[in-house]
Amino acid sequence: MLKAYIIDFKSISSPIRAYTLFGAFCWAYRLAYSEEELIKFLKQFKDNPKFLISSPFPIVKGYISEDNSRTLEEYYLFPKPILPLQKKFTKNQADICKKIERKAYKKAKFITQEILKDFLDGKITEEKQLIENTLYNINIHEKSIIYKADNKIYFQSSSKSDLLTKNIINRVTNTSDNLFTEECSYYDRQFFLVKFFDKNFINKFNNTLKIIEQLGLGKNKNIGWGKITITEDTQSKLDWLSEYIDNSNKFITLSPIIPKSGIDLKNSFYEFETYKSPIENSLSKYILKQKVLYLKEGSVISSKTQGFKGQLKKIVKDYEIHQYGLEFPLKVQL
Repeated sequence: MLKAYIIDFKSISSPIRAYTLFGAFCWAYRLAYSEEELIKFLKQFKDNPKFLISSPFPIVKGYISEDNSRTLEEYYLFPKPILPLQKKFTKNQADICKKIERKAYKKAKFITQEILKDFLDGKITEEKQLIENTLYNINIHEKSIIYKADNKIYFQSSSKSDLLTKNIINRVTNTSDNLFTEECSYYDRQFFLVKFFDKNFINKFNNTLKIIEQLGLGKNKNIGWGKITITEDTQSKLDWLSEYIDNSNKFITLSPIIPKSGIDLKNSFYEFETYKSPIENSLSKYILKQKVLYLKEGSVISSKTQGFKGQLKKIVKDYEIHQYGLEFPLKVQL
C-alpha cells in the first residue's frame, strides 16, 4: 500500500533525506516502545522490511502564464533522472550547440510528475530528449524545475537553501574559537512516500509521526530548528505511482541507496556521495557513525539479481546502530 505524507516546516531545518526520516522514526519508536523493541524491530527489518520510505521533495505553487485568473496550483516535484546525454556525441557544430543548450537542463534538480511518467513509460531515455522536445521546458524564474506544458508556467521559488554562519564558543574561556558555515533549508512544504508491506503496521507508523512532530526533524533541534507538522495526504495526486512501485531489474530510486552486490553498475546511471555524522545524541552519548557510500536519488539502477538492491547497514561496532539505505524503486520501461 502506497501512502503520501506532507511535511509543513514551521522553522528552518537541515536538509532532510530518507535516512533522516528513518532515523527520526527509530528514535520515536524507541521512546514509544522501549530500546529492546527497537533492536528487535531493526533485526527483523534487515531481512523483511515493513516499509520503504522516500526522501522528501518540494511541493511548489505555480500558474500558467496565459491564464488571466492566475489560480495557483500545487505541483509535486521529483528528482531529475540521471541519464546519458546521448548514445553518440560528435564534435560537429550542431552537437556543440546542443551541448551549450544542455547547461540549463544539467543544472536543473527537479521534474514535475508529468515528465516523471514519460520517463517511467520509456518515452525519455536520453538527456537530449529533454532538451529537444519543445514540450519540456525550464521554468523562467525557478530554473531548477523542468516541466511539461505548451504554455509557460511560473513557479513560486522552491530553492530556499542557504548557508548560515555559526560561532563555536569555548565554554571554559568564554571566547569565540572559530566560525563555520552550515547548510539550512527553507522549504515550506515537502512530501514523502511510504510503501507499506504490512498494512497492520500503518497505525504504529502514524503514531510515531506524532512523536517526531514533538521532537523536530533534522539536526540542531536544541536551538529550535526542524519544527514541523506531518499529515497524511488523503487527497494525493500521486496514487498513479502505485502501479510503478516494483523492485524490478530496472528502476529509478527516490531514496539514496547503500549499494550491495547485485547492482549492474556498467548499465546503471548514478551519482555517488559519502555521508558521515554523529548519531542523535539528545538521548544518548556522542557516537560518530562510520562513513557510508550512497547512490543519490534519481539514480537509474540496473540489477543482475532479485530482491532489494540497497540495505540497512550496521555501521557502529558493538552497538545496534544502523544506517538506512534501501531503495524506493519506480519501475522504468527501458
